[in-house]
Amino acid sequence: MSRKKLTVYLLAFSVLTIATVIKIYADTTADLLPVLNGFYSAWTASSGSSTLKYTLVDETSCNGNTDYIYTTATNNRESFSINLSSVPNGSAITAIEITPCASNHLSGSGTSNVNVFYRLNGSDSGDDGEYYLSGTTPTDQVPYEFLLIPNIKNGSTTLQSGFVFVSGSKGARVSRLSTKITYTSLNAPSNLTANASGTIKNLSWTDNSEYEDGFAVESSFYSTSSFSQIGTVGSNITTYTNSNNATGTIYYRVRAYNSGGSSSYSNVASVTVF
Repeated sequence: MSRKKLTVYLLAFSVLTIATVIKIYADTTADLLPVLNGFYSAWTASSGSSTLKYTLVDETSCNGNTDYIYTTATNNRESFSINLSSVPNGSAITAIEITPCASNHLSGSGTSNVNVFYRLNGSDSGDDGEYYLSGTTPTDQVPYEFLLIPNIKNGSTTLQSGFVFVSGSKGARVSRLSTKITYTSLNAPSNLTANASGTIKNLSWTDNSEYEDGFAVESSFYSTSSFSQIGTVGSNITTYTNSNNATGTIYYRVRAYNSGGSSSYSNVASVTVF
C-alpha cells in the first residue's frame, strides 16, 4: 500500500494572493487483479473454459502471449470482479486507476482502439483511456485514472474493471488487467479529554476524518472493560456533555462513523467525580 499526500490550495483574492494549504492524506491499494468473471463477457478465451476467463488476465505482471482474451467485434465488452477487502469499510473511494496489458489481436498494418471502464455497485462509468494498440504481444499501457465523487465503501460495495473494443481491423487482446483504488480512511478521533463540573462531565476531542457522519460516545464505570454507547453527535461536532449523576471514576472513548462503517476508537479519557 502506498500513501499519497494531496494538497489543495484555497486562494484569497486581494492585492497579494494569499494561499492557505490544506493537507489531506489518502491511501492507494496495491495492484488489484481480477478474482471472478464480471457482468460483461463478450471476449473470447485464448484457452480453457470461458467460465475461468478471469484467470487469463490475473497475472502479477504483463505476461505477453502466455494466455489472454481477445475480440475482433467492435463494442464487445468484458469486465471482471475486484476484491475490495483491502479498502476499509467507511473509507471514501476517490479514484479508480485501471491499467490494461494489451495489443492488437491480428498481425499486419493498422491499429485498434480500446477503452477501459469500471462498474461500481452495478453502475458503469464512462469509457475512456483511448488506447491505440500495436503489435500482437500485449504490453502494459499507460494507467488511466477515473476521479470519483467520494463514494463511501461498505460491506456490500462491489467493483468491476473492464474494457471495450472501440474500433480497428486488427481486433484486440488483453493478457492482464490491473486496478488500483485511492481512498481516504475514516480515521479515529484523537486527543480525547474529559473534565467535570459538579456531576456534569464535559468531553472534547480532535476530528481526524473528512467523511464522518458523526461520532459515537461510549463510557465505562470504574474500569475499561465494559464500555457501552451513551450518545452520538453529528459531523464536525467535537464536544459532548454527559449530565448523569454518576460518581466515581468514569472512562470515555469516541469513534467516528458514517454510512459505510466505523473508525477505530480514540484514546481513553477518564474523570473522577465525588
